[in-house]
Amino acid sequence: MKEKVQSYPIYVPLSACLIILFILVFGMADPADAASRERTSLQDAFKKAAGTYHVPLSVLLSVSYNETRWDSHDDKPSMAGGYGVMHLTDMDAPADLFAKGTPLNANARAAAQSRAAHTLDQAAKLIGAAPEALKTDQDKNILGGAALLADYQKRSVASCPLIRRIGTLQLPNTVARTIMKPQLISPIKSIKPSIKEPLGRLTQQKK
Repeated sequence: MKEKVQSYPIYVPLSACLIILFILVFGMADPADAASRERTSLQDAFKKAAGTYHVPLSVLLSVSYNETRWDSHDDKPSMAGGYGVMHLTDMDAPADLFAKGTPLNANARAAAQSRAAHTLDQAAKLIGAAPEALKTDQDKNILGGAALLADYQKRSVASCPLIRRIGTLQLPNTVARTIMKPQLISPIKSIKPSIKEPLGRLTQQKK
């Protein structure tokens, strides 16, 4: 009688799927083709920017894909005033919010003056480049986007006392004690086995 071998599902991280998607989209053309060389250059630019500012490559890729589908639109601004594959914004007038030449209401004027409407200038300052360069230089555009993400992370940590006290990701019980809510410890203990279960399955499968 043959022993029945139990199979287990294989869990593939989302970051791995995203990187595979990027390779499939940009890496399948003929290496001798000019378009293929441009795509390879785009991949290298993402890797360099991620390494320079210590931003996970999967995060940088996902932000860019969500904003522009990795399309620079021939260095022209989007309807929301964004440039390049990182969609760095440069909205000088309220009308830029809707790509119209007519005046908008006070809320639109306030939005056009917000930090979110001028990420191009912020990114340029962080990498020490001219704002205009980030509109047309793909490498600088991606580098600026990575610098912005790193800056956002630092600002988030600085503005949250809890994150500063915890410092890095710790065990759930430690986190519960840190935020002075011991009543959270018991529920967390019951959750921990369910978190470990998929990891245990993968370990058994490898054996």
